[in-house]
Amino acid sequence: MTGNRGETERSVAVMQPYFFPYLGYFQLLAHVDVFVVHDDTQYVKQSWINRNRILERGAAAFLTLPVASGSHRQLIFEKRLHEPRRHQRKLLERIRQAYDAAPHLDAVSAFLEPLFPGDEETVASFNVRALRALQELLGLRTRLVLASERAYPRSGTAQERVIRICLEEGGARYVNPIRARSLGLYDQAAFSAAGLELSYLSTSADIRYHQNGGPFVSDLSVIDVLMFNSPAQTRELLDRFVLRPPQSLGAVSDIEPSPPRPLGVPLDDRETG
Repeated sequence: MTGNRGETERSVAVMQPYFFPYLGYFQLLAHVDVFVVHDDTQYVKQSWINRNRILERGAAAFLTLPVASGSHRQLIFEKRLHEPRRHQRKLLERIRQAYDAAPHLDAVSAFLEPLFPGDEETVASFNVRALRALQELLGLRTRLVLASERAYPRSGTAQERVIRICLEEGGARYVNPIRARSLGLYDQAAFSAAGLELSYLSTSADIRYHQNGGPFVSDLSVIDVLMFNSPAQTRELLDRFVLRPPQSLGAVSDIEPSPPRPLGVPLDDRETG
């Protein structure tokens, strides 16, 4: 992997556009050469695409970007937001109230406010705009590619499509969050047959930062990270991970948290791209 330092052994990641995603998402973005935003797959309700978790009164709570009703077959880049201007004020106010004692409240609020959507907006366009702004804030130079703007083949299995995307982007290595291994999403032999190395990014389990003195709540939105850490401190956290080949996996600490589930269903494991 070159980590933005060259073109040999180019590394590629493929992830859906998440709503202010967690730290591990940005670790992945920071440490590959090409990051493909997989926005031309089917939109999934109650997923990280339009909601994530922030810290409220010492506990994790969902922050949701409302989407318009429509066909369950809509692709992510087709899914429109529901009355975005009306919800902008509510979302921003809720964030401010949740983090009213955070050291970087003013700076993060000023950063977030211009990002929130206009009248004609899809969930993908908002998430990508926010992702680009966060990429600039953190000084990340990875090349961002939108699948909806490419002519990637849509036939075959999800794994076959990922392999084709990697090859079309000139990749030699595919990197995915560690949870993909325990879910059994990818077959190492298939990647090897295509001339690709398969690796998994495992966020360091000991990452902690001060959250106004309460017990640390992990795996929250990047909003939480930035409320308690400067961009420079956040950038340092992005280096705290391990890249693991498939045969070295299995530790409990490797497992990432899961996508939001319907109310009443506990969170356990985080989904991948």
